[in-house]
Amino acid sequence: MNKKYIKSLIGLSVMAVLFITGMVLVKSQVAAHIDTAEISDKGFVMGNPDSDVQIVEYSNFECPFCQENNQNLHETLKELVEKNEILYIWKPITLEKFPLGNEAVHFIDPNIGDTDLLENIRVIFENTSDWDENDSEALQEEMNETLKLKRHDHSGLQRLLDDEAEAAGIQSTPTIIINDQAFTGILTKEKLSDVINTIKNE
Repeated sequence: MNKKYIKSLIGLSVMAVLFITGMVLVKSQVAAHIDTAEISDKGFVMGNPDSDVQIVEYSNFECPFCQENNQNLHETLKELVEKNEILYIWKPITLEKFPLGNEAVHFIDPNIGDTDLLENIRVIFENTSDWDENDSEALQEEMNETLKLKRHDHSGLQRLLDDEAEAAGIQSTPTIIINDQAFTGILTKEKLSDVINTIKNE
């Protein structure tokens, strides 16, 4: 078996366990338990800070459903950010079961433009299938040599976001908050557009 095939099998097993334990949800559900008052403007910020539509996403690079969410929503979010129609804040949170996902956060460049930042995040998500489990040295080599990404220390931000997620009652990834509406699990681009259009028409 080749490495990618084995990783695919492992990924399916992880998804099954997470689904059974309820730690990650496949289909988006309204999350009424989340305290949006605890959510700050900290994270990787893109778009228009004065927009009437503010989208916050709690995520982790190794979370299989976060990967699918990124694949589903990237182009829509990119278009909305480029048109200055939304403020989008991507908030990675530390999950013990995803050590490489936690480490990969440090390869996000905070000093680039909004579109490049979205692409930076997308590229890391896209390459998670090539990661060797628990091999942080191999991860760093891939980031540096293959993806040409440099390491940045986001430890302080990571601690802040972890504390924020706990205070807000974030219990699973992905979790997306659009203004005061919170959703857990995979959000389709159609649902995202529906919620945004409803806000704009209010």
